[in-house]
Amino acid sequence: MFKYKNEIEYWLDEMKIKNFTINEDLTVDVNNNVDLERCWLKELPVQFGKVEGFFDCANNQLTSLKGCPYEVDGYFACHNNKLTSLEHSPKYINGDFECDYNQLTSLEHSPLRVNGDFHCLNNQLENEQLYDMDVNQIHQYYYAIKLSERLTRELPQVNQEQKLVRKMKL
Repeated sequence: MFKYKNEIEYWLDEMKIKNFTINEDLTVDVNNNVDLERCWLKELPVQFGKVEGFFDCANNQLTSLKGCPYEVDGYFACHNNKLTSLEHSPKYINGDFECDYNQLTSLEHSPLRVNGDFHCLNNQLENEQLYDMDVNQIHQYYYAIKLSERLTRELPQVNQEQKLVRKMKL
């Protein structure tokens, strides 16, 4: 990530991104579309905040979504990269979310809200039922897995403690 405002401005100009504001914390809000498709990017060197249009970082070599905006008013496309996780994906997308053709094994860290379609075909997802889920169902699915893992981890200890209490009462 760039640490200086002039570096950020230079990169945004090079990428032909217009109508942007660099905030005090060096996040970048854009009142326009952000088209970074086919720029041979391995990472995003700036942290985007809110984008008032679409955000397209597809067809690059990204291994992480670090730097992606928190909110996108249009569609968000990150297909055809080398992503293994959706960590750092936008939380709110007012259009489609496209993460097809990556190396995702999980949809954990999916956006909280997608007001369009959710595309995740041709990944390495273990559970094919996820392909037909909407975002709320995906979050419920992963919440259930985490709850199940926690219960599996903690129940043996609780059962052991209950056995000790019963023995003490005898």
